[in-house]
Amino acid sequence: YNVLKLINSQEIKEQEERYILLYFTYHDLGLSFSYQKKMDSSMKYKEKKSILFPKLNMAKLNPDQISIFYYGTANQFLNNGKTDSAFSVMKKAEAIKKQNKSPVFHWECISFGNYYYTTKDYNKALEYWLNAVKIMEEHKIQTPLNKKKYESITGVYGELGNHNKEEEYLQLFVQKKEELAALQKKNIDYALNVILKEEKQEQKKSYTTIIILISALSLLAVSVLYIFYRKTRKKKEEATINLQQEKENVEVLSKKVNESFEEIIHLAKTNS
Repeated sequence: YNVLKLINSQEIKEQEERYILLYFTYHDLGLSFSYQKKMDSSMKYKEKKSILFPKLNMAKLNPDQISIFYYGTANQFLNNGKTDSAFSVMKKAEAIKKQNKSPVFHWECISFGNYYYTTKDYNKALEYWLNAVKIMEEHKIQTPLNKKKYESITGVYGELGNHNKEEEYLQLFVQKKEELAALQKKNIDYALNVILKEEKQEQKKSYTTIIILISALSLLAVSVLYIFYRKTRKKKEEATINLQQEKENVEVLSKKVNESFEEIIHLAKTNS
């Protein structure tokens, strides 16, 4: 979750670098879902990885990333029963690692172990898988891959008839399975807490935005009402003034009419 969020952020500015990180993130997610027997999700990320592959700039990959790519391809060949193609690709990856004097990683041992197990060379498979487990333990790597290899080693000892070792690694497998389940629960809880925290922050932002919007609308409504009131009051005042003026005009006119009428009566009396 955090890796995908980082990739989609502005912190990674080069598109080629983003493609590389996405490719290997999809690779890891596909493997993780595969070990959890969630094949639909696993295929989803494998397809995403395949779509992204043509966009990769191989010159930008370091030897370890090239190694992951080759061993991932080898495992696909093994799953499709193409053991010769798988072995050829793994030897290419091994040569690149030796040329660059890179350390041996657990996934390389696992891939060779898978090849020898498929070709029924159980002793050779056991040798590589035990080395893979040793590397994972030394570096405290806890993944579904770790648990899976203890299960695989248990099966190989059974194939070789070494039941004491089979029982020993069966117990280790159960232990690793429980440890991994606890770790996954912790990681899931952490991820959920991060998501919930972000959702609460977004809700808080949304709530604040709504409050600001309501306040702005309320202020606008008050302003409109005030302007309407001022205009209405002004019209009433103007109407009152006009009415008063008309009243005064009527009184003046009435006074003039009365004066004129009295003058006419006076003239009439005088003439008579």
